[in-house]
Amino acid sequence: MKGYVNQLPYTKMSSQFVKHYTEQKHEKTFHRVTDYVFDDDIQVIDACESWQDAIRLAAMPLVQRGLMEPRYVDTMIRAVCELGTYMVLTPGTAYVHAGVNDGISDDCAAILVSRSPIKFGSENAKNVRVIVVLGIKHQDKSDLLALASIFGASSNLESLARPDITTKTITLMHD
Repeated sequence: MKGYVNQLPYTKMSSQFVKHYTEQKHEKTFHRVTDYVFDDDIQVIDACESWQDAIRLAAMPLVQRGLMEPRYVDTMIRAVCELGTYMVLTPGTAYVHAGVNDGISDDCAAILVSRSPIKFGSENAKNVRVIVVLGIKHQDKSDLLALASIFGASSNLESLARPDITTKTITLMHD
């Protein structure tokens, strides 16, 4: 019972994320990556040894600035282990997050793009190239979930798979 109660905030956020992503497909709003993520919070790497390391690396700028506690990162990793890869909503992109009370001080996001695919998750593993770390403290006010419409756009999917992808390319992406 205690485990169930502890997962309620995370479960609620997860369902809100899926709901918001579904609703975004019907809106005609224009979103840019830089509306939600600072340039310094975007990283491009050649490869990563594990999906756990990819999450840690993606979250590092937010942890270093004190927006996210290390326990938030641990909770994101544990969520993938316990709940699976449901957070891979758009092809090749995982939107990882934890609950509002898991060590996040304000809304924030970071992006890690790997030029080589990363096997994401243990059971039902999926290949991803993009890890989007979402720190959503204010669920009712946050627009960070709009990143899903950007990374789901077909032109951006093609760019993300190119071996010459750069942080500049990512900052110019929009839906």
